[in-house]
Amino acid sequence: MIKKAIFFIVLFYAQFVFAADSYIGGIVTVDGVQLTQDTATGYTFVVTDAFGNPYDPAAEDMDGLDGSQWYYITIPIYDEVSQPGGAKEGDTAIIHVYKDSKELKVKSPGNGEFTVPNASETKQIDLEIEISPPKADAGPDQIIEEGTTVTLDGSNSLDNKGVKSYLWEQIIKQRPVVSDPSVTLEDSSLSVTTFLPPRLSKNQTEQIYTFKLTVTDEDGNESSDEVNITVKNNGIRLYDDQPSDLITFKSSTGYKMGIQVSGGTLTALYPRSEDYIKDNANKPKNFIYGLLDFKIKITPLEKASVTIYLPNAPSSTGYKWYKYTSATRWIDFSKEKLKDKDDNGAAFNGDRNQVTLTIRDNSSYDDDATEGIIRDPSGLGISSGVVIDSSGITSGCFINSLGNLELNTLYSKILAFFTSIF
Repeated sequence: MIKKAIFFIVLFYAQFVFAADSYIGGIVTVDGVQLTQDTATGYTFVVTDAFGNPYDPAAEDMDGLDGSQWYYITIPIYDEVSQPGGAKEGDTAIIHVYKDSKELKVKSPGNGEFTVPNASETKQIDLEIEISPPKADAGPDQIIEEGTTVTLDGSNSLDNKGVKSYLWEQIIKQRPVVSDPSVTLEDSSLSVTTFLPPRLSKNQTEQIYTFKLTVTDEDGNESSDEVNITVKNNGIRLYDDQPSDLITFKSSTGYKMGIQVSGGTLTALYPRSEDYIKDNANKPKNFIYGLLDFKIKITPLEKASVTIYLPNAPSSTGYKWYKYTSATRWIDFSKEKLKDKDDNGAAFNGDRNQVTLTIRDNSSYDDDATEGIIRDPSGLGISSGVVIDSSGITSGCFINSLGNLELNTLYSKILAFFTSIF
């Protein structure tokens, strides 16, 4: 009350002596709750011109609310001699509200704008501040098996005006057994993103990854949430001396497989059924391993090499690696077939138990239009109309072809069954 009394005493004398200042004051509510002296710690109030330039002398209240729970600001009125840096009566000014040096959104008056009172005039301007920070939601903790794509989903994050931006960050922690290896996210600025965990060591039972999601609203308010991803060892070892960067997994048909990438980083791997792609025009048959749908993050316009390990693959050269894109549809992706100047294509090793795919980003063989991301749905199959028998590729009557295809399909199912056991 003392501060308020002094305010009006100064105002009374100013009318007769100085007549060079105007005054504003009022109550302050934040998200509908009125501030008091006890809750206004850290709040300051500053008036500038419409362009954000401060007045001289400064128009501000830096010591919080008084006993009547009001803020008070003295605005210097322009005088060519005594106050050339003052405000002009009737001009538009802006009141800025800060909490711990961070500017807050003034909801009322709109954007903090008001008309400068006349000299010696006092205007009550109550302030409504809207903070309403967003609420980040990084999703529930997950437990997945090695070789499985992890999806980080922050789409349930909320804000009263809408979330403006997302940021995923891996929190590297020192665990009791081993520190966290770093991973590559497909895009850390999306609400939903993916990564493929590195392979666990032979004797490692699990690995925990921690990620922090930070969301920001239009007013610059932030909120964070964390999620833990526990990756369990899948127990798949294709070779005793398999490469350390070989990621093992099971195909959609139950085969144990492996994949290794150079020139980029796998961010997603999805074993698919051959029915995943509905385009049946010239679609190959007998996809023993189903289809592999993967994404690679890479330097834009560069190429990546992907080696896929195919234990127990049929030795017949009638099996080719077939690829599908929306541009090319189904094609034999063999290098000798494509003769591509950028070296795109698939090449088998001598034992035909490995195939290496070369794909350049944004080429016609990349099924993702985003620069820096390669996508490839493809698989091992045989062309429709081609028949495989013990001597290799043959062509015959419809009945013979049907019989051979049925036997070959039965063979692949039996092989998959025993592979899944051992």
